[in-house]
Amino acid sequence: MNRCTFNVKKGIIVAWILLLSVWWAHAQNVGDLRTNRSPARTGTVGDWQIRTGPGSDDWATATGNITALLAAAGKITMNHAILADLSCVVNGEIVNPNSSTMTVATTAVFTLGPSPNGKFSNYSLVVNPGGRFINNGTMTSATHNKGDITLEDSTTSQPGGIFENQGSLTMNGKIDLGEGSKLIVGAAGTIGGSGRIHKDKGAGSEIQIANPIGFEAINLNCQNCNDNVSVVFNGDGDQVTGTVPPAVAHVTVADGTNLTLTNSVNLNTFTVKNGATLKTNNKVISGGYGSQFTLEEGATIVISNADGISSFPEGPGNIINTGAVQMDNASYSSKANYVFNGTGPGGRQNSGNFITYPDENTVNSITNLSDGMLNLGNRFRPLNVTGTYSGNLNTDPDIPEGYINDDSPSLPVTMSYFNAFFNGFDSVVLQWETQTETNNLGFYVLRSTEPDATKASKISALVPAVNSSQGAAYCYEDNSLDDDGIYYYWLQDVSFSGAIELHGPTMAQVTLLAGSSQTPDIPLKTGLVRNFPNPFNPSTQLEYYLEKGSDVGFKVYNLKGQLVDQFTLRNQASGLHRYTWEPQLGSGTYLIKFSAEGKSNARKVILTK
Repeated sequence: MNRCTFNVKKGIIVAWILLLSVWWAHAQNVGDLRTNRSPARTGTVGDWQIRTGPGSDDWATATGNITALLAAAGKITMNHAILADLSCVVNGEIVNPNSSTMTVATTAVFTLGPSPNGKFSNYSLVVNPGGRFINNGTMTSATHNKGDITLEDSTTSQPGGIFENQGSLTMNGKIDLGEGSKLIVGAAGTIGGSGRIHKDKGAGSEIQIANPIGFEAINLNCQNCNDNVSVVFNGDGDQVTGTVPPAVAHVTVADGTNLTLTNSVNLNTFTVKNGATLKTNNKVISGGYGSQFTLEEGATIVISNADGISSFPEGPGNIINTGAVQMDNASYSSKANYVFNGTGPGGRQNSGNFITYPDENTVNSITNLSDGMLNLGNRFRPLNVTGTYSGNLNTDPDIPEGYINDDSPSLPVTMSYFNAFFNGFDSVVLQWETQTETNNLGFYVLRSTEPDATKASKISALVPAVNSSQGAAYCYEDNSLDDDGIYYYWLQDVSFSGAIELHGPTMAQVTLLAGSSQTPDIPLKTGLVRNFPNPFNPSTQLEYYLEKGSDVGFKVYNLKGQLVDQFTLRNQASGLHRYTWEPQLGSGTYLIKFSAEGKSNARKVILTK
């Protein structure tokens, strides 16, 4: 046999293997379903046939509970159109050889189960007003310009159609947003492909994004959108905007979301809801005539722009043209929180002059995170703070700039953590770290054998404060112990004005004279204890404690507030743990946030390469 003949036969064998693999992938098993008529309704069992045996003719008209049959089928073949007129869940694969259309009826919810079993290939989908399609699995479009998803317009009695993507969606056609419809992208939801978002049916459609990477989770062309798309960022915790398409006209930051701008935006409205945080990140929010920025009561804005924020129109067009927010109108609540973390000439940032409502020249809290003094706008004479203020802020009314009303309560120290450890021999080591410090004289350590601060005694001299707006780490060793037992500790921080604030308690179990083999005490509260070494290269040990078994999550941010790394450790037992973290990051200072059991804390770590 010559080599040419051998290669031809080998090619034929390979081709047969491929054909068999395709056949096997689409082979039907007992219990699988196929449509029996058009449209096949999810509420009518007679519209379906069920596989009863291994033969190609082993099909029978389905009987029994069609909802249960749909949920149990490993494969469903759409030889005809499907009408989801009754809510149902499909956990298997939906194949659509004829490019038939699935329609979700009003008030019905069709749910595709999670991967790897939940699949819908070569889909074509229409969601009627009041209907909802939920994708928890994988949806793929086999051919170019196919795989359309149409979300119908709202009616007088029903909202527009809703498509909720919690899984993976590949678009080679278009998502057509009808009036009042919603496209929802969950925390793990992604949309990609060569397709596009299309909107030409009027106002009122909305895109909700919970994915932490924002618009980068929707890798589609939005050029065919008109100029009236609304976007709600509603991630659970930290989220970035990603690249916002020019067609987006309205942005809302939902309660519980900490949103960071990754690019400047130009739109009609931008709203930060109660309980939400917006980090401007040296970007600019702008808009034309009639545009509106709103910071609601209970919201927080973090401002990096050297000129702060302003409410006063200046320059051409009589619009606000300085600071982080440059829209036609800006409304700042007097019950919101204002954080400044930028620098300007001379190392100082300007707050800008902004009007607050309903109480003018009033904020709930104001924080300066920079080392330099924050130049308060000259209209703030004084600025009243109903909550707390911290950082380098002027309280002197004799200078021409604005100043803080000294009757406002200052916050000398914001604590990150406070822990106690028995060293296994004869002393307890106390460690604490602050996020910010302002006008703080220092700390005293208090101790008691009872969890009652009124019975505690001062056991340390004053531990001087660093007074850095970036916070600092401290350590104190209590080697004056005489008896075994549980000891409770408090920190007392004292401001320059003599104000006292108490932190704690934390506690340690002490067994003296046990020798060096005694197991050191561990912290008794869930949290990230420390990392060592710090600074580090290339790895560091993350030491954390769990009061009870739990999943443990870590998120890592750079100093711009951008999420640069995250990982989860599953099913961790109670007790003290150490995890070796070797990040693929550049040199710099990072904030690593720990979360478990509904509790969280953070530490600053320094990577040097």
